[in-house]
Amino acid sequence: MITSPTQVLNGYNMSKSLERIEDFRKQVLQELYDQCTKPQQDLFDRIHPTGIRHIPSEKINPAILLCERTIEKNKTKNGTSD
Repeated sequence: MITSPTQVLNGYNMSKSLERIEDFRKQVLQELYDQCTKPQQDLFDRIHPTGIRHIPSEKINPAILLCERTIEKNKTKNGTSD
């Protein structure tokens, strides 16, 4: 019997601490997504039709890397960098 509130992830119960980490990863992904152009966001939405809020845990890191690469290419294309 589960005594604490948990979220089920891939068939396993997730602790509150892991749930907070998961939420943070999705927040980072959302911030990166917001920096992409509308056509790039549309492509992302086709790749991940469930949206960022419901993206599976195992797909968050690759999605973050995809957005980071896209943002970096946009900066290079526009002649700007950090």
